[in-house]
Amino acid sequence: MAGKLATVLDVTETKPFDLYQKAKQFGKWDPQKIDFSKDAQDWKRLDADEKEQIRKICSLFYHGELSVHENLAMYFIAMPRFDQKAFLTTQMHEEAKHAELFAYFFQSIGEQFDTSTYMIPEFVSVLEADLDRRSRALLDAINGPDEEREAALVDAVTHYMGVVEGLLAESGYYALEEMAKRRGILPGLMEGIKQLRIDEGRHITFGMDFLKEAIERNPACVERINAVFDQYLANIHITISYVLDPNPVGIDSDKFLEYSLQQYRNRLEAIGIAEPAAN
Repeated sequence: MAGKLATVLDVTETKPFDLYQKAKQFGKWDPQKIDFSKDAQDWKRLDADEKEQIRKICSLFYHGELSVHENLAMYFIAMPRFDQKAFLTTQMHEEAKHAELFAYFFQSIGEQFDTSTYMIPEFVSVLEADLDRRSRALLDAINGPDEEREAALVDAVTHYMGVVEGLLAESGYYALEEMAKRRGILPGLMEGIKQLRIDEGRHITFGMDFLKEAIERNPACVERINAVFDQYLANIHITISYVLDPNPVGIDSDKFLEYSLQQYRNRLEAIGIAEPAAN
């Protein structure tokens, strides 16, 4: 018992443990306490294209949140340290709340439809199938050599916190917020997105810090990280084309693309690696 307590005390000054403390302090919002009454009124006034764009984006978020929540348990098991595991317990709780947010939004505005109809193959791949595969690789590596577990963690963290949260989700938020701002609508959903982004800021920070430390231990990790990003960079263009069809409020596709690419650069900067030269 003394050894376990000493391990806990030794990590209280680490970055993951600091994020864990912040999650306890700031992650107390409740989707069920958000007032969606104005959103329900707004929904009745939207035209068919506006409703379609919102259904599409929110359905992608809903499925993405369900998927990451289901896969996060393998990350918790594979992480070697208490402070890392402590933070991931808060992230698992928050991912459940994020899925609840979109479900409660649909319920509050009176929408009932099959969200899976919006999951085109490119999103099924990055949000579900490939994420499942990364999690299975983590499970396979847990009892193997340390270097195999770290390699699996580097791949999985880059995919989850780097690509899914750090690129695709950030792009989706941009589109939703631009639409809501231009039309002056959906204050409840925007409040939920505000809280969600604060949560995911911690998630992304945790992931990028983990990758930065992995590179410090083994510079060869840079190649693995770049390989995962490279695999999904095309999804940025797919995301923009998909969510802007229809594009009823005229979101500028070039600005959207630049915003999304800047998120990629931000992730690389946080990790501490240079952006690869264009082929």
